[in-house]
Amino acid sequence: MRPQGNVWRALGRGRRIAVLAAMTALAIHAAAAQTPDQVQYLPRDGAAVIVWTGVTDATGYNVYQQIITDPTAAPAAGTKVNAEPIKTTSFVVENLKNGTPYHFRVTAIVGGQESEAVGPFPAQGDQGDVVVVVPQAPVLGNHYGHNIGTDYPGSHQVTADGVITIKASGWDIQSDADGFYLLAAPVSGDATVTARVVSGPTETSDGNGWNLGGVTIRESLDARARFAMTQVAREGCAQWKRRTEFAESPPDNCSEDFDPTRRPLWVRVVRKGDEFTGFLSADGNDWKQVGETITISGFAREAYVGLAQCAHQDAEYSTIVFDNFKVTSP
Repeated sequence: MRPQGNVWRALGRGRRIAVLAAMTALAIHAAAAQTPDQVQYLPRDGAAVIVWTGVTDATGYNVYQQIITDPTAAPAAGTKVNAEPIKTTSFVVENLKNGTPYHFRVTAIVGGQESEAVGPFPAQGDQGDVVVVVPQAPVLGNHYGHNIGTDYPGSHQVTADGVITIKASGWDIQSDADGFYLLAAPVSGDATVTARVVSGPTETSDGNGWNLGGVTIRESLDARARFAMTQVAREGCAQWKRRTEFAESPPDNCSEDFDPTRRPLWVRVVRKGDEFTGFLSADGNDWKQVGETITISGFAREAYVGLAQCAHQDAEYSTIVFDNFKVTSP
């Protein structure tokens, strides 16, 4: 597009060229500025599915990967994994090594220009917009381990009799974006998730008391996603926590019915439509509601249901042990 009519004709040739050059530069900048949003990864056995929100007028997308040896290092550009531009908003990256941390980043092609590469949103902005990915074999059917908003990979182990041990880093499940480890599977519709906290979360070297874990129903794997969670902390109170709006800080309710250091302690979240309720129990039979039933309007029908833990500090690690983990219909 160019200025029209007398204004355009009144400009000298040199000025017209300068104006066109400036407008072209602005158009290129605008195209390059459009980047994918809500980039997520779905770990699979020896693979990862990368999913993102599309960009208006994009003609294709590229996905880049990088193996991570030092989580504190700035992310490199990485290696493009697709031979041709991707026409959809998801891509399966295969031939990955289980247990190996990766960065994945996505670019959009708009107007022939490639955008800045972006990855999953971090909990804290000092690491760039990337996150470590640890592909793992599924456990408990189709539950996978996800690192959300942290560059320090967590892990899980499950014994034959269903004892689940999670070791996780991550700054917190709080504020406008979370950093934690999630062991979860997608579940469609109403659900009740229950577990018994056998021990932990263990103390970290920095000595804080808010290493925490529990059961959760989460709308997506974005660090800013809406969720509901019943949690326990090493020293802090047992809580009913939720984020009802994307990228907003969640309020919480402390339970006064239970010693927060008591173990074992049962935790539960119940979803019925867009309504969520949290519960605690000393024995798995007598349940006490924590706080109020809350409504998260328009919550995704298919959500991630499972176990979550954080160390309350990136680069620190805490361990929690669960058993009696179940996901059922209400």
